[in-house]
Amino acid sequence: MAKASLSTATTAHPNQDFSAVALLGLKAGNLALLHEASLAPRLPPSLLPTLLADLDRLGVVVPGARQTRHEAKVATADQQAALHAGYTRVKAVRAAVKKAGAAAEVQKAYGVGQLVQPALVRDVKAVLKQILDRATANPEEAGSFGILPKDLDAMTTAHEAISAADRAQDQKQAGAPLSTQERNRTANRILAAVARIAGAGGLEFADTPDVLAAFIALKPAPRKTGAPKAPAAPPIVTAKEQPSAPEQPFAKTG
Repeated sequence: MAKASLSTATTAHPNQDFSAVALLGLKAGNLALLHEASLAPRLPPSLLPTLLADLDRLGVVVPGARQTRHEAKVATADQQAALHAGYTRVKAVRAAVKKAGAAAEVQKAYGVGQLVQPALVRDVKAVLKQILDRATANPEEAGSFGILPKDLDAMTTAHEAISAADRAQDQKQAGAPLSTQERNRTANRILAAVARIAGAGGLEFADTPDVLAAFIALKPAPRKTGAPKAPAAPPIVTAKEQPSAPEQPFAKTG
């Protein structure tokens, strides 16, 4: 059972399912209310009100943490899709410039031969901007390679989409641990309150076996082992990280 004090509850994941924590907290709260007059001298005045408030809060923060994690996954998927779209445009332009037989320095200006990791936000954004800058400054040259204004518009859209998805993904990933910490802290406060109530009841009703039994029963059940978790998808590398492997094409899916 959790040993943390009510004021300094840990953010570590409790060794209990949250539904079991809530049920245990409800049982302890009911016992504390039933024997409030007898237990009051043995418990901090704020313990019972805090426990009841935390039980209400747990019903909010548990689904809230799940929703935040889900939104973080969605944001990551959006970022991956934006990167894929942008890199596809890059490959198409570089192939067109190379197949048109452009001079080596011109090919280089369009990013031909340049190391670009498709999953690296910084790399894809940089080469998109490089191509856009070159084509915008030399529209006739770009046209000679078959690059049309609508291609440049699509690349601009891809660049903006990557930036927007990257910001959203960062925000969601930053929020997920905070929601998880609040959920864990709330659950651990409940477990700590249950422990205090069980201890107080044990002292108060040591000579009353029938009542004592209810307080002795205030202990967490062994946590059930669930099915093995599926491996997590590899995270998108942010613009702050350095490339570490040669350019690889996107794997086909489906």
